[in-house]
Amino acid sequence: HYDFGMRAVKSILTAAGQLKRQFLSSKEDILVLRAINDVNLPKFTDADLPLFKGITSDLFLGLEVPSPDYGVLKDGMIKACGELINVPLNAMNLSSSRTHDMNIQPTEQLLSKCMQLYETVTVRHSLMVVGLAMSMKTSVFKVLEYGMNNVADKERFEDVLVFSLNPKSITIDQIYGNFDPQSREWVEGIGASLVRRCVQFDTDPEVKVKRKWILFDGPVDAIWIENMNTVLDD
Repeated sequence: HYDFGMRAVKSILTAAGQLKRQFLSSKEDILVLRAINDVNLPKFTDADLPLFKGITSDLFLGLEVPSPDYGVLKDGMIKACGELINVPLNAMNLSSSRTHDMNIQPTEQLLSKCMQLYETVTVRHSLMVVGLAMSMKTSVFKVLEYGMNNVADKERFEDVLVFSLNPKSITIDQIYGNFDPQSREWVEGIGASLVRRCVQFDTDPEVKVKRKWILFDGPVDAIWIENMNTVLDD
């Protein structure tokens, strides 16, 4: 289902505000339409895209939104597809550990999904990427991560640090933490420790300017995602 509540409205307003600050001389109706597209298009299935575009064309008659300039990011992601074949170990970035040769092909569909993920990351502090097994969900994150690291213009595209874990490989108490009834002490979970680690990085001038992503890469079930729902809320 699609969420068109206050959370979606807030994301559109946030995206529109960022576009307005970036393009001060552009017309506001064009910026609003672009913000609506940037926030909503990544959610829709292929069958619903024509319906959504028909609705927006009726609401914004005769308006054409110029395509955003992601040329340098696209070049960085194309380069990243070749780099992900043999990734060296990196103690700072847990997700950089090579588990297998990914051998990703930079198709237009993959690059488009990476750009949609980037547009969503800029307006939301948390998000979910869902899809069938082997549909390149993890690959989209990795290509965008390495692509942003390859871009020289760090004012637009910051470097990214990703810390990933599989929430189904550990218990719910190990993810979020639990209260030990014997010792009467709070035992911090892995998810909380990763958040603490990202916050502590702000004291390092070299790492402070980088984006920090905590990636829960695994199957979604009602046990751990319901506890995460409060964190995902704006």
